[in-house]
Amino acid sequence: MDSPEYGKVVFERDRSTTTLGLILIGLFVLFLVEVGITATLVMDQQFGGLQIVGMLPIIGIGAALYWHVWANRVNIVTYYENGISHTTRKGTRSVHLEDIEGLKYYAEARSLDDLYTGTVVKMKFRTSEGEIFEFKMIVHNPEKHLGVLRDGVADRLARRFLKVYEKGQEVPWIKDVQFVREGVEIISSGKVIPFDSVVTKFHAGVLYLSESGKKGVLIKRLMSAENLFAGLALLKLLQEQASKGSPPKRLSQL
Repeated sequence: MDSPEYGKVVFERDRSTTTLGLILIGLFVLFLVEVGITATLVMDQQFGGLQIVGMLPIIGIGAALYWHVWANRVNIVTYYENGISHTTRKGTRSVHLEDIEGLKYYAEARSLDDLYTGTVVKMKFRTSEGEIFEFKMIVHNPEKHLGVLRDGVADRLARRFLKVYEKGQEVPWIKDVQFVREGVEIISSGKVIPFDSVVTKFHAGVLYLSESGKKGVLIKRLMSAENLFAGLALLKLLQEQASKGSPPKRLSQL
């Protein structure tokens, strides 16, 4: 449903656990308890205190599993034109896109016996007042929806950073890297790579930054680094400007 405050819904992702799912998980927990009882009876026909102690780990695992599912049974993320909301069993939290200053994104594919079971996606947003808005979901196609949310927020941040850059200021990116007038600077070495020579790629959740035509990787950073994706979006904007035949203009040059 559209929001008077945040505008139209771009997408809504509902990963809540259904009633049927809770019932099936409950039956599985009972099965674990039954296995524990059977195992102890096989070891000793006399049902004494020692056997009860032996069952406690299985009962504990089952109870913890069910509590985890029950506590996280409601999990809905809604992405609006101008905001994000996350609904859990505790209620709904929302954040306006204009208030977001930091974005962290992490995705890890999960498998069982080489069979893909889904991707765990974690997103964390930091507001201008220091508040943290975050959520976690298991999805089968993270780029379809959550990737759109990540890129949408990253693009907004990048355009905001571009305005700072155009005022003649350096723009910090990931650790030891910043955007300067001539390109992307590796702060520790003072090396500056022209925008059109910066090459980036991901592998196993890590960003690799190098210079076109030269061997070696200059920077490696985890994809979960704050504003990593916002910096990539800014880099794309600056590379597009550079490809038009002139370096990006800054107000200090006008």
